[in-house]
Amino acid sequence: MRGCPDDLKKEITESLKLRVERIKTNYVTNENPPRSLFKNPERYGVKLQGMRRERGVSVLSLRAMFAFKCLYLSPGKTCSIHPSISGKDIRPPHCAELGEPGARAGEKGYCRVIEATIKNPGDEKAIMSAIGIEKSASESHYKECFPTLDEAVEDVMKEIRNKKDSQVVRVQDKALGRNDPCFCKSGKKYKKCHGS
Repeated sequence: MRGCPDDLKKEITESLKLRVERIKTNYVTNENPPRSLFKNPERYGVKLQGMRRERGVSVLSLRAMFAFKCLYLSPGKTCSIHPSISGKDIRPPHCAELGEPGARAGEKGYCRVIEATIKNPGDEKAIMSAIGIEKSASESHYKECFPTLDEAVEDVMKEIRNKKDSQVVRVQDKALGRNDPCFCKSGKKYKKCHGS
């Protein structure tokens, strides 16, 4: 491998640490002073989306997923800062917009379970099927992730080593492009949604 793998590994690690800090900074309660919803992620997932040549160097596109545990979620999976419990809505905007009844697939606030409930009122089988799909997808993503950032980065490094064109000079984190569509499929630019 030409270039320095240790430098690349360090660059990827630092890029992901910055992203984790940005998420922790943005997900805070809507009160003064704000309280953070997350500590460090429980699991880290990083996937190599692609490599391309640009002005003589290879540029990586990475997709990162982090499994954070909300500090305000009870063991019974009840949100202790939900307005129905706390008496006022102090959730971040991202929390408040989850599960919009009128949202369609691909739109912000879309929830498969809510859609099944509205389309099939009283149809327990359809609702349980939607819940099963959501749980299965979440569990699958969770299992693909690693308990440490170092392990997740090392997994990406293995993928890079297996590529024929292995002279990688800089990293582009696809999910961090300020003008790219947000990963949550809200239809907004990343900088106006989760990147704000």
